[in-house]
Amino acid sequence: MNNMNDVTNLLSSLEPEFNDFHNLIKDMALVDSSYKKEFTYMKVLVNKGKSTPNFTRKINLLINELNHFGEVLDKIAEDDEARESYVKVGLLDKSVALQKRILSKFS
Repeated sequence: MNNMNDVTNLLSSLEPEFNDFHNLIKDMALVDSSYKKEFTYMKVLVNKGKSTPNFTRKINLLINELNHFGEVLDKIAEDDEARESYVKVGLLDKSVALQKRILSKFS
């Protein structure tokens, strides 16, 4: 039971970051790039994860989307045109800052 409380407390402490992640995904889906469809799809899945009452499913969806987000960012880093589009509107800096905030919660 104590482990479940720890997980619940961690998720509660990460709620602001999850909200910022959701907003970041929405903003990235607005940028005209070859990754627009991927971010739009992620936005749908994040919305689904936020609204699901099943705790385990919610955690799995969020972890999967955070992983997928990282994979897409790696692709963007190698794509000069896309990288410039996201840098121009400050979204890559926001992504890095959000990643640092999430990681700091685990240390």
